[in-house]
Amino acid sequence: MQNRQFETKATVEAGILSALILILMLTTAYIPFFSFLNILLPVPITILYLRHNYKVGLGAVIVSGILVAIFYDPISSLGTSISYGLTGITLGYCIKREFKASKTVCFMALASGIGFICNFLLIAFLATPEGFTGFVKMFEKNITMINDAMSQMKEFYASIGSTESQKQAINKMFQPITMDMIKSLLLVSLAMGSFGSAVINYFTARVILKKLRYNLVEVKPFSELYISEKVGFVIAVSALIAMGLQSSKIALGKYVIVSVIYIINIVFVIEGLAVVTYYLKNKFRLAKGIIVMIIFFTIMQFQYFYIIIGVADMIMDFRKVNPNRLLKK
Repeated sequence: MQNRQFETKATVEAGILSALILILMLTTAYIPFFSFLNILLPVPITILYLRHNYKVGLGAVIVSGILVAIFYDPISSLGTSISYGLTGITLGYCIKREFKASKTVCFMALASGIGFICNFLLIAFLATPEGFTGFVKMFEKNITMINDAMSQMKEFYASIGSTESQKQAINKMFQPITMDMIKSLLLVSLAMGSFGSAVINYFTARVILKKLRYNLVEVKPFSELYISEKVGFVIAVSALIAMGLQSSKIALGKYVIVSVIYIINIVFVIEGLAVVTYYLKNKFRLAKGIIVMIIFFTIMQFQYFYIIIGVADMIMDFRKVNPNRLLKK
């Protein structure tokens, strides 16, 4: 009897939340101004996972996906369902096992990355005439249009009597986009897009779940962020693989190594920013607003300085926040 009541309750809640997901998806589809509401889509799935199990959450994903396919578009429905379904179930899994925030965000970034790839494949092979070949042609056409627009901008500035130094600055600003450039930045764009999406989804869901009185692991302040030995190991292995591909003269190698370098730089910049924030906050007792202003005005000019600090902190752990630091006293 209790099992039957549990199943009935789970079914009713899944139905209600599936309807909520349907409303959100149709709203964002028909009213682009409300596209930011997409960040709420994983939350109902997470709630169902926490209240019941992943099967109930997965059922809600399937039901809402079918409904959206009927009322809007099957391909968009499938892609979106995969994205928010993976993210919502992953978040529920991490919360149930009381993973810390950084680990949860990493798992969610992986889920978001898989969702992005699935969406790309669906668009490339199913939603584009001529399949993947047609998608590439359409992409190249868009690049040509952008380059033409930049050429027209440069001609305009030249026609109004710009100085030689201004022309050089304009040429540097409006450099033509090439397919090699796109391929080199593809992996890093995927990684950073997945990570950014995971961070936004996590903290949005966290606010809602705390309002619903779910117990969540406390998030440490940004100033105590550090690169764990596991992340360091992944970075080292990725760098070795990229160098191996390049030295083997594999065509993919030169694109992979550029992406890996970008990702490594970004990771160590974030670590460096955390270290600087820690000392500005705890040693110099500066207000948050002043710290934000300092970082905002220095991050571009002194990014290599932040990278050096990040690398040094990963080894030395100046703040003593990493219990598994490489060098211990």
